[in-house]
Amino acid sequence: MRKTLYLHVGTPKTGTSTIQWFLYRNREVLAQQGILYPALSDKTPGHHYIANNYRTQPLSWVEPIPRGKVLRKIARAMEAMPEAHSLCLSSEAFWGCRKRLNKFRQDFADYDIKVIVLLRRQDDFMNALYRQDVKARKRVGDAVTFVRNGLKRLDYREKLTLLEGIFGRENFTIIPFEPATWHDGLENVVLNIMNIKSTEGFRILGQRNISLCNAAIRYVQDVMDIEAMDQETYAATIRALGIYSQKIYDTLGKDHIMAPEERTAFLETYREQNAEIASRYIGAERSSLFQLPYKPHTNLRSLEEPLSRQEMKDISKVLKQEV
Repeated sequence: MRKTLYLHVGTPKTGTSTIQWFLYRNREVLAQQGILYPALSDKTPGHHYIANNYRTQPLSWVEPIPRGKVLRKIARAMEAMPEAHSLCLSSEAFWGCRKRLNKFRQDFADYDIKVIVLLRRQDDFMNALYRQDVKARKRVGDAVTFVRNGLKRLDYREKLTLLEGIFGRENFTIIPFEPATWHDGLENVVLNIMNIKSTEGFRILGQRNISLCNAAIRYVQDVMDIEAMDQETYAATIRALGIYSQKIYDTLGKDHIMAPEERTAFLETYREQNAEIASRYIGAERSSLFQLPYKPHTNLRSLEEPLSRQEMKDISKVLKQEV
């Protein structure tokens, strides 16, 4: 009987780290359910080192493991688990593989491949990506330029069309990244796709990534001397700013890199594309890919505002306690 390969391709900023750590930490429980989640590297819970072999431009930060070696290790792991009926691979790096995924399809021709794709609303994707890049010590510049330079990444329709041509539309599961609509959490959503109906016996992990609020971002950009900081000090400072940011989110709500009117206009440019994706991949009765309405918050702190004295005082207090 042919085995199933569940291929989780991201996209980035849709809880991929949460999914990968959950699957990695629960490998034994998954094995009891007949699903192999390979652990071929002790440096990451995701399978970026597999995806890298199918990218035109391999990711420089990913540990290089030759394609042949990866395939042999997976084959041996499946042979050692004769009761396994499924294999699960997860990496957002697959999302950027493009046409070389044809080779992946050939390498796993003995499997029925089921593709899992999570999509985040475009304005929220750019917001999350900007905050991630700030945390990663990248020079992101102003938000307007950052968004403009990233527009190509938001053409979900183009990427899905390419993947559909390789794997077939009938083998897709599209999940809009809207945590508020999930009654049992992201982990349960993924398990359901793999026909596991309960998280009983699984270890549920807490949130791993806390994005920086706008005031914390201004602190990184305006106050911190990034070049002079060693990595340990920088990481400790970012963790402390995450604690400060969570306090802001708990009291005021989450802010955004775009002003409310900018977000409204930005989302309108993707309305038709998102409706088409929803109809094609989720169901003809679905009129919109993202169900939660955008409600502009006019009282949240703008990214353009300089740090106030009170913000500096509050941030300094947290840094003194945590760093």
